[in-house]
Amino acid sequence: MVSENLIPSLELIKATSSGLNEFKRSKFSQELSYIQELDSTAAAEQLATRIKVAPFLHLFLSSKHQELKDLLISDPSLIALGEIKALKILNLLILGEPITLRDLFPLAADKNAVPARSIEYLSKQLIKLYSAIYLHTNFNSGFRTLKLSVLEEHLSGISLRYAEFILRNQVANKYSEVWEILSPYSEIDEASILHSPIEALRLLAIYKRFQGDLIGAERYSYLYHKYFKPDTEKRAHLVTHANSAGFPAAQVLPHWGELLSECDEIQAAVMKEAGLENSTCEYFECTDCCTHTFPVMSYTEFIYLRDWMRANNYPIAELEKRCSEIQTEYEEKYGSRLTVLDKNLPENNIRGIENPHDFKYSCPFLSTDGRCSCYAARPLLCRGFGLSTDNGISIKSCQHFITQYQHGASSDAERDVYDLRQIQTLARASDKHLSVKESGTEKVLSGTIVAWFAKP
Repeated sequence: MVSENLIPSLELIKATSSGLNEFKRSKFSQELSYIQELDSTAAAEQLATRIKVAPFLHLFLSSKHQELKDLLISDPSLIALGEIKALKILNLLILGEPITLRDLFPLAADKNAVPARSIEYLSKQLIKLYSAIYLHTNFNSGFRTLKLSVLEEHLSGISLRYAEFILRNQVANKYSEVWEILSPYSEIDEASILHSPIEALRLLAIYKRFQGDLIGAERYSYLYHKYFKPDTEKRAHLVTHANSAGFPAAQVLPHWGELLSECDEIQAAVMKEAGLENSTCEYFECTDCCTHTFPVMSYTEFIYLRDWMRANNYPIAELEKRCSEIQTEYEEKYGSRLTVLDKNLPENNIRGIENPHDFKYSCPFLSTDGRCSCYAARPLLCRGFGLSTDNGISIKSCQHFITQYQHGASSDAERDVYDLRQIQTLARASDKHLSVKESGTEKVLSGTIVAWFAKP
């Protein structure tokens, strides 16, 4: 580390290297700390739960709040299911009725008799249900003005979970509520931290990032990194954020720049939420992902990049020369060439087949001063490296980012990541359209930068 401007919160947790010198394609799927497995039994249980909750949720979304209340009173056993209990609580809030401890935990004599794990479980179910209704329905009926922080008296910690929901989903009209929740902890220092919820530090750092107060964010990040001890063996849950824009196949390429801009916006928000340093690569003076990995790109990406190069007077001949030199090195070593493959063919539908020998080379777009010379038009896999997933279970990353994810995570081990799958689906649809238009055959082309640009 030779940077003159040290970032104390990063110095506390920095990795010794990127780890990419031993990079293997299969490593992404073997990073167990970042995998959430769901077996068939658990999937069946989740489906059964949704079926049980559905009729009660229908009453709620139909604004039949009194009918739902009476139904749940008539059969108290119904709230044995956490999701229905959560719905009961939201329903009472909508009705403007006070929430008692007995509504939450009917058998508890007082709050001290309620196990902490029961409080935590119910808090999670409440936030999960509230989030699903708030984000995925048009239901109103006073719902959007509810403040779950009023439940703090009985559900200690739910206010912080509620604040995280607001920040994670950038519900800007509720940011004032976030400050109401977090401001009592804003003066936390090393003398008082042991008597305060450490999770408040993480949320204060996120809040300050969204407010543009980077000095404040660094202060709280430093304290959180210093006192939070992550369980690196705990399997994490990925909270994915994907592109929302969509286009017909024929319109994907003309709008590719717009899609990339949205990609950048999503990733900027992900970095704030996850507590990732925006200048990580520059800070550690690391270009390993440009010299130890081999990003592949689709035909749509290739055309967009090629057209960008032409429009910006990029020295294409020099790039093609460098790609051809790498291709020659590869051919001399392995007796074959890096080629563009049709992933529509079953024999090519293998992860990493575009570079089957994990051949390492410096990206031909990497300049002599260690910068990307096509940054504005760079491929998706370059754009998302460090904080993205293309399978929903593992993060495409290096140790510099992984350590930040681990030490900046919540106690629930959640990881906010950019989900590449939606935009990759658009690229595949575009590839099929373009290939049919040009050759009459539907193809999904994929290849390394070298394969696309090297002379035959």
